[in-house]
Amino acid sequence: MNSSFGYIYVFIIVCSIGCTRTSNETKSKTLVNSNISEDVDSSSGSDSLDVIKFIKDFALDRADTFIVGDVNGDRKVDKAIIEPATFIYRYGKVDSQYVNISFTTDIPVIRHYNGFHGLITNVGDLDGNKTDELIYYPDWFIGNMASIYIYGLRDGEWKLFADGSQRRDIIFETKDPFKYLQSRVEKIDNSSFKLTEITMNENAEFIDSTSIVFIH
Repeated sequence: MNSSFGYIYVFIIVCSIGCTRTSNETKSKTLVNSNISEDVDSSSGSDSLDVIKFIKDFALDRADTFIVGDVNGDRKVDKAIIEPATFIYRYGKVDSQYVNISFTTDIPVIRHYNGFHGLITNVGDLDGNKTDELIYYPDWFIGNMASIYIYGLRDGEWKLFADGSQRRDIIFETKDPFKYLQSRVEKIDNSSFKLTEITMNENAEFIDSTSIVFIH
């Protein structure tokens, strides 16, 4: 009698554990797949759980909308939407991550890898083709060091003109982060502009460093 009771008790425990694990795997797969481009066995491994935590902690399923002026020269105000982050899986592991930046008018999408949310604003027509360039600061999971990216619309698609380093805390300590980002770019002529980034000098101090970027 005691032996039979023991078998039943063990069976209940095994069943309970198995059912709970199956339920968690199904839930994980559903959540991850909502922000995933290419899924190879996303329900296995710690990467899936990490992504679920990132999506929750950093609200990576959120879309942000910004007014960016008249980007394409049609005399209408354009809005840019930084869409929810997407994670690319290969062989059950997170391979990379990107966000799409779409627009409310007929403007191609910017696909930016390794970053999410952030700020985007207009820096004017740097190359004289009657479409405005954009500066994008993407957020990241850790650290104060960040980057800015200058995108230009050429021949119907976005090109990365330049990128530079910045500090996240400085961007958000300014009175107007958008004006601060715009101040990092200064047009010289239709083939070049100045880009100011934050670098570290020989005394381990953060300083502004300006370089000239030539547009090709």
